[in-house]
Amino acid sequence: MAQVQLYGDERAVATGLDYTRYDKVVEALGGFGAYVEKVEDLGPAIDAAIASGLPACVNVKIATSDFRKNARSV
Repeated sequence: MAQVQLYGDERAVATGLDYTRYDKVVEALGGFGAYVEKVEDLGPAIDAAIASGLPACVNVKIATSDFRKNARSV
């Protein structure tokens, strides 16, 4: 988290985002939700979302990364 690196643990309040099943949230609101863990399941999930005709969320689980570790926003 950039905030932790910039300000320290004690000042990085409410900056962590726990893993959330957004697909389930959309389903609870009447839309189409799909959860994808494997890349080969992505295409079929997108096709099903489009075919549903509903507002949709395709929730794709990705790995963590440090690509922004020392980045600064301007």
